[in-house]
This record gives sequence, C-alpha cells and structure tokens, in this order.
Amino acid sequence: MGVIYFVDMIWNKKFNLKLILWSVLAFVIIPIIIYVVSYIPIMANPNSGITDVKSFFEYQKRMYDYHSKLEATHDFTSKWYTWPIMQKPMWFYVAYHADGSYGTISCLGNPAIWWLSIGTSIFTLIYSLIKRDKNGLMLIAMIAATWLTYAVIGRVMFIYHYFITLPFAMLTIVFAIHKLVEWKKAFNCVIVGLIMIFLACFVYFYPVYSGMPVDREYIENTKLNKTWVY
Repeated sequence: MGVIYFVDMIWNKKFNLKLILWSVLAFVIIPIIIYVVSYIPIMANPNSGITDVKSFFEYQKRMYDYHSKLEATHDFTSKWYTWPIMQKPMWFYVAYHADGSYGTISCLGNPAIWWLSIGTSIFTLIYSLIKRDKNGLMLIAMIAATWLTYAVIGRVMFIYHYFITLPFAMLTIVFAIHKLVEWKKAFNCVIVGLIMIFLACFVYFYPVYSGMPVDREYIENTKLNKTWVY
C-alpha cells in the first residue's frame, strides 16, 4: 500500500514537503517501529534464550533461513495457483464419536465466495484496464502483491497462505456488482440473491468448519471435489 501511495504521489507530482514527511512517517517509520517493538516481549523473556538487542537481528536471520532452506513435505501441501479453486484444503481435526457421528475441521472456504471471486477478479482486471479505474486497479495490485509472490517460493505451502489475498478477492465481488448496478439498477436484486447463496453455503458447510458432530454421510456429501479430504 505504501509503495502504491508513493508511486501515485510521484505520478501526480504531489511534492509537498509536509505531505511527504507525514507519508514517510505513516508508511515507513511507524510500521518499522511497530515491527521492532513487537519483539520486546521476546527479548525481555529470560526463558527465550536470547535476550539482548542482537536477538532481533538473529530472529530475522532464523526466519529467512527457515523459509529459504525448508525441504519438508506434507500430505496437504498445495500449489499457489490452486488456492482460489480450493483444490486441496488442509485438514486440521477429526473425531469419531461413540454415537457414530463424525466431527471434522477443514481449512475450507465458502465455495460460493471463493469461486465467484475468480470471475469477478478477472472482470475487475479487464474493466479497470479498459476504463482506467483506479479503485479496481488497486484491488488487482493488492491481489498480485499478496498472491503472485508465492509463485517464486519453493518451500511447501498451504491453502491458508491465500487468506491474506482473500479480502481483496472478495472486494472484487463488491466492485463487479457495483459496476453492474451502475449500468442497470435492476441488478440490485443480485445483491440479495448472492447474500442468500453465501449464507446457505456457510450453513451447509458449517459442520466442516466447526467440527460439529454429524452423520458421516453428511460430511461426504459436502465434498464437491474428489481432492477434498476430511
């Protein structure tokens, strides 16, 4: 967000010293301070093993080494490009109850929202490029920044890495509906219809989200894709 903001500032030649200083404070200095200060509880903990200021840099190195050198495998790992379609949700929990019911928790999104957001993201991209819509381009930029960067990461990854991208993908649904309503007011009815569909999907998949005990057959019926294991 800060990079986009500064690019916009330079593009529109907003060279106001006061504005620039406030911008640097808001997008550079304050975020760095918050990040560094968040390590104080760790550095102050005598049981952490490393309690001096140098530990801050040591933790950064450890994190980098972990993510750059990890060679582990996992049954529920998935490629970044499969996350929007939820090809392989991660399985978190299972319980077999004495009465024959079955409880499970899977890292599964609301299919209606996730799958619709694929189409609306494409719509937002095409529309924004043609119309030069800054709001739409902002959404696409945030999707690209939080999702496409995983394309160059070699370590094992999981569907939950897509969570940071999901809010922006969901906002493309809002963007697309807004443009449809601007075109024809009759599309207002789509809003109510989609809300009902989203709610129905949430209720239907709730046992899979929550671990609520239900019949095993019910859980099996929720598996809309043969790659879904839970």
